[in-house]
Amino acid sequence: MGATGAVEAIFSVVLQDANEAPSITSGGSFTIGENTSLVARILAMDPEGSALSFAVIGGEDGSLFTITPGGELSFTLLPDYETPADTNGDNEYEVEVQA
Repeated sequence: MGATGAVEAIFSVVLQDANEAPSITSGGSFTIGENTSLVARILAMDPEGSALSFAVIGGEDGSLFTITPGGELSFTLLPDYETPADTNGDNEYEVEVQA
């Protein structure tokens, strides 16, 4: 009969952190004067330090806004208090932004 034996080996396992989603750190509401295009600069951070870009992705009034890759959120047309352009006409605009 043949000899039986055992073999041992040591393995190294490296655990890597998952790519976590960025988070927006700016407040959730802004107040501006009428006839002002720039609403705010949206701030965000990525846990891994990756470069971020921004996009308007929705909201009842999202079509009335643009955002630069650097996070500057602006009205596409100057807002007029006496002639609200938001969906329900109350001068409170809802826009959803993604980082």
